[in-house]
Amino acid sequence: MKLSKIQLIVIGIAGLAVLILILMLLGIIPGLKAGPGGGVQNVTAKLKFWTFDASAEFYTNVINNFKKNYPNVSFEQRNFTDPDDYESAVIDALATGQGPDIFMVKNLTVPKNAGLIFPLPPKKFPLASLRQLFPQIVEQNFAPSGKIYGLPLSIDTLALIYNRDLFNQSAIVSPPTTWEEFQNLIPKLAKINPGRQIIQAAAAIGGSEKSISRAGDLLSTLMLQDGTQMVNQTFEAATFASEDGLRALNFYAQFTNAAGPYYTWSDYFTNNSLDAFSQGKVAMIFNYADSLSYLKSRNAFLNIAVSPIPQPSQAVKKATFSRYWAYTVSRQSRYPNIAWSFILNLTTNADKARNYIEQAQKPPALNVLINKYLNDPDLGIFSRQTLIARSWPQIDDKKVSDIFSQMIEMTISGRLKPEEALAQAQDQVSRLIIQR
Repeated sequence: MKLSKIQLIVIGIAGLAVLILILMLLGIIPGLKAGPGGGVQNVTAKLKFWTFDASAEFYTNVINNFKKNYPNVSFEQRNFTDPDDYESAVIDALATGQGPDIFMVKNLTVPKNAGLIFPLPPKKFPLASLRQLFPQIVEQNFAPSGKIYGLPLSIDTLALIYNRDLFNQSAIVSPPTTWEEFQNLIPKLAKINPGRQIIQAAAAIGGSEKSISRAGDLLSTLMLQDGTQMVNQTFEAATFASEDGLRALNFYAQFTNAAGPYYTWSDYFTNNSLDAFSQGKVAMIFNYADSLSYLKSRNAFLNIAVSPIPQPSQAVKKATFSRYWAYTVSRQSRYPNIAWSFILNLTTNADKARNYIEQAQKPPALNVLINKYLNDPDLGIFSRQTLIARSWPQIDDKKVSDIFSQMIEMTISGRLKPEEALAQAQDQVSRLIIQR
């Protein structure tokens, strides 16, 4: 049948409209395709966004900037001040179906929370982009199986924090770079009276969480540095009760042995290593960048310096423990695509990430900013350590910290032999994994 001229025009217009629609969907011309940090301006959504770690003003500015491209997307933003309260509120809200669209998740607990998360669509942000923009620890923590479960703004790592004045008084020029050098500094910095009571501790090491902040993380660091496999590859059981794990536990516990040459700590010395350090009673502690503000608030005149955490002298690969949070999207969200667009806009934009780093005074997560902050007087050491950051998956990091603390306490008190305490802790962590 021969088509009339008018019919040909109508068919041509319809075909052109379909072609334009396809091009818009593919993102070749502006339209319906939402890309990293940008997208369709006619999307309508209302997103609940819950945070705790930065000022509400920072997030308000990010939201306002995002709304320039997405004017029909509104936000219900709630900011918490305490991470424990925040985590409980998120879990409770999600359990009732009233949770946020966008929330924050710990790097250690992705296996526990994976079922609550809508993974980042690969077409929106492929794994290759993650590897290009972020250090390897982010893939290890948030994309262990290839699916991306979160993106961070900051990565914090365990470092050596020391009192310059105490070092100067003992004629110590530089901090230790190896654990052997660390051991040699103990007699120079520790002050022990004839009754073996500690007057000044060389370092907060060897004790449990009763007295040492992040004791479990420090022991985990020693285990990881020694090559200990913390869990099996299928994440069905803990496996750190090995020769490597025992060697790390014995090394850690030696600093509480009053009859040993490196005696410098007791759980009875203090109930807060951070406060003892701020009072000038401890020369060295191991903690994160987020502890610096607390230390300075306790003593504005404290002469603090930061150094990379010591490594074994024969270490093939350097390592230190990492703790940080990432932004993610709830599986319950009605708008997962636009929620991920917001997270990409927040975390992969160097200018926004830099504003966050400057306001929060936390080490960066983006590779381009890590490179820029390498020589920063406050964040440089932590920035460098993101490249050697390690961790291991945990179902409940609080319970694991308690288990490790109990393991240390059982060992240094003599109630259990080190190998018995290690085996007991492994069984307890394995039960947590099985019960998930």
